[in-house]
Amino acid sequence: LKKAEQRNVVLFTLAHGPCATQSVHLYCADCQIDHRHNYTVSVGIWTYYDEQHETIQVTDHVFMEKDVVELFKIAMDVSWTSATNCTQLYNMCLSQGKCAPAGYLIKFKITGDHVWDAFIITALLKDCKHHMCSLTVPQTGNQRDQFMQAM
Repeated sequence: LKKAEQRNVVLFTLAHGPCATQSVHLYCADCQIDHRHNYTVSVGIWTYYDEQHETIQVTDHVFMEKDVVELFKIAMDVSWTSATNCTQLYNMCLSQGKCAPAGYLIKFKITGDHVWDAFIITALLKDCKHHMCSLTVPQTGNQRDQFMQAM
């Protein structure tokens, strides 16, 4: 691996609220593959790893514990909680009043798009695991559109 890039991210957890942390991705110039937290990027295609970490990369700068995503899924299923209300639940109750450090460019607030993206990614990964295949999506376009073909 020839190149490492580090970036600031926020990790949304159940036990500790939002946490400022860093994500590293590695690039191999020989094989032209970019290795990210949950997937690789090659020739404009994201290929998710078959075995996943306990955290999901929702966007470039937002990660969530799977337990947070599961909480949202259960709230949506059992009590018909909207994505907007899931954000309120987390931001008001589980964030523990934390604010991003001074100068940190990533907000410590979950948005509705984060909830839906995490829901879709984890659902597609579960489906692919059930069908014993890898999740692949195009790298281009809006994130919400990238997963349409896989759905």
